[in-house]
Amino acid sequence: MAPPISANFTKLKTNLRLSIQRLRLLGKKKTELTQKSRTEIGSYIFTGKIDRARIRVEHIIREDYLVEAFEMLEMYCDLLLTRFGMIEQMRTVDEGLVEAISSIIWASHKIEGCPELKVVADLLSKKYGKQFAIAARDNSLGRVNKKLLHRLGVEIPPKVLVEKYLVEISKSMDLAYEPDPTILNANNLNIMDKFLLDLETNDPNPPLIPSIPPNSSPSSTIPDELAVSTSNGNKINPQELDNNILSLNDDVDDIENFLPEVPSSLPELPSQKDFNQQETVKLKTDLDFEELTKRFEALKKSK
Repeated sequence: MAPPISANFTKLKTNLRLSIQRLRLLGKKKTELTQKSRTEIGSYIFTGKIDRARIRVEHIIREDYLVEAFEMLEMYCDLLLTRFGMIEQMRTVDEGLVEAISSIIWASHKIEGCPELKVVADLLSKKYGKQFAIAARDNSLGRVNKKLLHRLGVEIPPKVLVEKYLVEISKSMDLAYEPDPTILNANNLNIMDKFLLDLETNDPNPPLIPSIPPNSSPSSTIPDELAVSTSNGNKINPQELDNNILSLNDDVDDIENFLPEVPSSLPELPSQKDFNQQETVKLKTDLDFEELTKRFEALKKSK
């Protein structure tokens, strides 16, 4: 839907940066106050005032929820700054920014001490129209972050969470505290029930592995593209070739029958020449020639 009034983008960017700083500062102050409240709760546990300690723990839990909400809104403001070009260029809400913008508009009237966030929400409402702003404020579209809805909700903290806070505070201050076992056992299951998978079955035996049907082998009909052509033009199915291949698990007798028979009478090989005898004849011929040469020279000298 096209907005009737264009937003002031410079003012929007400035207030987004100021909102990040303000939310960070508020979260830091809340954390410091929570640390002081823990010391007060420790003194209640030490003096045995467990009921008063539980009431103070509920307050701490709400403050911790608020700090988490500050961090989430700070993250959303940072996301809008990162994708600010999309906000400037697009007239409608981008799908990747619907949750961030809806959460900021919804939470702007629930956060105290951060007027910059309200300015951001008003500018975004002008940018995307009154109808979108009303839907985000009422969360009629269900696009507000569910965790943020819980952190800024008005529900009373569960008893099991209060008990666990008391245990952790006692451990950090070396105080002796015995938690209520009925709260830890009963309420813990009720709270975590929706986050767990139901792994219980009525059958104590494990499920059986499905059996493989006897005809689960690949189909014998193989496309022509996979057929092997022979020299005479016929096509042979690859499955038939596999059946003709000898298995490694066959008996030794089958292997021997598969191999060709060796003939009993071997043909005679041609005789090889005696190379040593040829060398002896050659050497003897050389010696006779030298002896004749000497005799011929001796006859010349006698003449």
